[in-house]
Amino acid sequence: MIQFARPIPVFVCALLFSAHAWAAWSPPVTISDPGVSAFSPRLAVDGKGNALALWKRYESVSSNRIQAASRPAGGIFGPAQMLSDPGIATDPVITFDGKGNALAAWARLDGTHYRIQVASRPAGGTFGAAETVTDTSQSRQGLQLAIDKKGNALAVWRASSGPSEHTEAAFRPVGGAFGPPQAISDPGQFALYAELSLDKKRNALAVWERSDGTNERVEAAFRPVGGTFEAAQAISDPQDVNRGNMVPHVAIDGKGNALVMWRQFDGTEYRVEAAYRPKGGPFAPAFTVSDPGENGGYARVAFDKKGNGLAVWERSDGANWLIQAALRPPGGAFGPADTISTPGADSVDPHVAIDKKGIALAMWQRSDGGFNYRIQSALRPAGGAYGAPETLSDPGEPAGDVHIAIDKKRNALAAWIRNDGSYYRIQAAVHTP
Repeated sequence: MIQFARPIPVFVCALLFSAHAWAAWSPPVTISDPGVSAFSPRLAVDGKGNALALWKRYESVSSNRIQAASRPAGGIFGPAQMLSDPGIATDPVITFDGKGNALAAWARLDGTHYRIQVASRPAGGTFGAAETVTDTSQSRQGLQLAIDKKGNALAVWRASSGPSEHTEAAFRPVGGAFGPPQAISDPGQFALYAELSLDKKRNALAVWERSDGTNERVEAAFRPVGGTFEAAQAISDPQDVNRGNMVPHVAIDGKGNALVMWRQFDGTEYRVEAAYRPKGGPFAPAFTVSDPGENGGYARVAFDKKGNGLAVWERSDGANWLIQAALRPPGGAFGPADTISTPGADSVDPHVAIDKKGIALAMWQRSDGGFNYRIQSALRPAGGAYGAPETLSDPGEPAGDVHIAIDKKRNALAAWIRNDGSYYRIQAAVHTP
């Protein structure tokens, strides 16, 4: 059975949409070039509904280049613009500030080291030339990026130094350049899967998993606005390094409270665990979210305006992987898990978005019973239950790696990769109220 490699998550926030905006999706359209494969789609939408898609174009074993395409509000995607120079580039990320200016970033191999590059796009314009923001002392990959409404940007990535890897962060003030990176995980260890989230006051929280060679743990570090990251704190129990990755995910609500979720081996099976951090306080002890009896993992969570957190994750039923979901009210505990995908075939790689009123959208990829996966989504009204899944991608060839973005007028945009029989192409679908 083929399952697409899971992407390192990009900066995740609560997304705005309305229940009546999700009656159906448009037929998918292909937005990447023909005759060549494309992977790792990423999406961002500004406050006016203008969208940008970013992806990795595979040209040969020695050349992967980053491309972008723009879609004006209510329009269609235009031709792709090449952002990176010839060579190997990976880990594309894209985000908007509050004025519609965009910042794209990726890692590019200079022949010896992967170096972080960025390109800026003014509102309504085109991307400028790529700028390299890291030196040649070590390789940097696994990039994550966040930008506030004023245009200040913060990035985290994995830095490789000899036999070890650690997490670094760098800050770029609006109109300026990225400063030197700050090591935020302990040196001499292995740190992976860094993720980043900002609250409304521009405070930041970064999470990652770190191995000491024997055990691995989920760690977190807080950065107050205008400051630097504080000392890292372990928030999970140790897990044997041979038990696989923990893949942490972080979200912050409107008041600055944070929730981190990850996969943890409990000695018998894999469970979804979480840790809560109240605004200005320390993390509380970790707790288990998924039910016992079968393996679970790869969790995602989003908050609405009232601080309700809605999580989704994978869990086996003994025969197949299913998507489950649960709600956590402010200051409370997660309620019972509901299975929201259809049993009988594997469903994996869940994502979730939730609006200010608690209306939620979950998306994932589901096997057709063979080697092909298709993109599905399901809507949950506030206080209600998820409806039946809706399939977005066409049958016949595999699809995966879905990403979603919603504008303030409740227009929804999704992008994924799908094989056309010869090449993987980037496809997109939209729903307009």
